Amino acid sequence: DNNVSQTILSATAQHSLNKMIIDFDLESYFTEIVGQDNQLAIGKIEKGKQLVRESNVHLDKIALIGDTTHDAEVANAIGIDCILVQNGNHTKSKLEITGATIVKELLDLTSFKTQNITKSTQKTAQKQSRANQTKQNITEQNATT
Repeated sequence: DNNVSQTILSATAQHSLNKMIIDFDLESYFTEIVGQDNQLAIGKIEKGKQLVRESNVHLDKIALIGDTTHDAEVANAIGIDCILVQNGNHTKSKLEITGATIVKELLDLTSFKTQNITKSTQKTAQKQSRANQTKQNITEQNATT
């Protein structure tokens, strides 16, 4: 679909991310590639918000696809939908506490149609409530592990 664009927002260092994208010949698939200058993903939320502002795309048309609870936190803070892949950095049970949609592997995304990836517009209060619940669930999970 020509109306769909892809951007990478990663906690990987920018120079390492650029090298991976080039090594795997993926440059043509992404409109922007945004990495971090630290491995702690500090600033990922701010960079995500900036990407969304600059995209001029309505929030209900954007989904973050990731593999960590932090990816869900980023999506919630930005106010966009999140799809988490369970064969990445975190286990399915850890991902489930976020309330995000979970798929088994990236290939499962091919069965999604664009309108299924993003939900209809939700009230800001609902998104904020979900963000707060995600933070609380993750904090509780981390306290017990």
